[in-house]
Amino acid sequence: MRESQTTVLALLRAGNTYHDSTLRIVWGEREGVLHLRDGVIVAAEAEPLSGNGAAMEIARWQGAMITEIDAEPVIRKNVTYSLQDIQDLFDRFVIKGASASSFDDLEALDQAVLLIHQFKYPEAGRLLAQLLKHNRFNYLGWLWYSRLLKTFDSIKKALAEAQKWGDHDSTVWIEVKKTGLGMASCSTGEIKRCLFCWTPIDADTSRCGYCRAVQAFGKEKPALDLKKSEVITGINRYINAFKEDRQNGRIGYVLAVGFFNLKQYEKAAKYLKWIASLAPDKPLYSRSLQFLIPFVMDNRQQEEQPRPSRRIAEVKPNRPADGSGPPIILVVEDSPTARKVISVVLKREGFGVVEAGSGEDALAVVKTLNPGLILLDVMLPDTTGFDLLPRLRDFDQLAETPVIMLTGRKNSTDKLKGLMAGSTEYLTKPFDPQKLTSIIRKYL
Repeated sequence: MRESQTTVLALLRAGNTYHDSTLRIVWGEREGVLHLRDGVIVAAEAEPLSGNGAAMEIARWQGAMITEIDAEPVIRKNVTYSLQDIQDLFDRFVIKGASASSFDDLEALDQAVLLIHQFKYPEAGRLLAQLLKHNRFNYLGWLWYSRLLKTFDSIKKALAEAQKWGDHDSTVWIEVKKTGLGMASCSTGEIKRCLFCWTPIDADTSRCGYCRAVQAFGKEKPALDLKKSEVITGINRYINAFKEDRQNGRIGYVLAVGFFNLKQYEKAAKYLKWIASLAPDKPLYSRSLQFLIPFVMDNRQQEEQPRPSRRIAEVKPNRPADGSGPPIILVVEDSPTARKVISVVLKREGFGVVEAGSGEDALAVVKTLNPGLILLDVMLPDTTGFDLLPRLRDFDQLAETPVIMLTGRKNSTDKLKGLMAGSTEYLTKPFDPQKLTSIIRKYL
């Protein structure tokens, strides 16, 4: 273990000490990992960042604790900058070392996202501008900043910055893709953002062209081809914002619209009734409630009628039909080493284990498997656990399946985000194997 008041970049450039190593780097409450091969950084992670953005972030840390750890057998390359490239960028942008007591850009990002979902756009914009002035390599900051901009040129410039530092991250390239599609379909030049997936849409459009969600009550019914995962992710963020500001009728209205899109009409009515009680003289709320009432009544009538037997998809059960075999646990973790360690612990305790190394792998597995419990890592190569979990919940057999999220971050905000995304428990790494198996047995 090594500690220095110089930056991580200076230490890496000082010699060949870490020529061929995997490094765990602790800086205050932050933690990152660098994978070096032949003196070159091939991969980097510093939650919630990875790739070039994470490498640039870690490189500026000053006074960090550096420990060599066992290398993973397979490293997925996500960094394209050499140490000299990083030094040149630091010189170009006059980047100085950052101490652990300096501006907390992760806390600022979380707070800005919360403010955005409370419709406090000017405050969020100022906070994001401060964040990006402090750390221009935080590509998630650029992504959210782009969502506050109004002109196509400014949005493109902000997303270009996000791509520069996070081009490998699926969150970024999906944003670029749907923003491009949204811009191409905008005919008036005056845009607004989808309330749930943030795709640009014409100001007078009532339905998002990407996720298919309606944007207000009174014009259209819920779409049959709705991208539920996008709407659920948006709803979870608004719920988080509403807990902090329960007098904000605008948030309550969007939540009602969100649940309407999901055809959860009773929940939609609950939010409308609440905000209508806060502002009984506001016609929008009373009109929306009148529009919604027939959907609620029709839904209740359908629930009271006997339902025909539904054909259940043929998936493997979470244990043998006679109940004799061990419950099956799906482990979703991109690190082969971590998956191996977790699998050994679980198999030793008598559980069955199925592994998935990415979000798409997990979605493919659950099409033919009904696990009894899911262990879900937050950072995955193609998505995040926060975004993947609502998509898993879309499968009928997983609606009530216990999900334990695993992450290296100890931030209470992240724990709340995990629980709001639908997780049952939230554990931080490194975890005690005995504690993990004890929690698992609580649910199986």
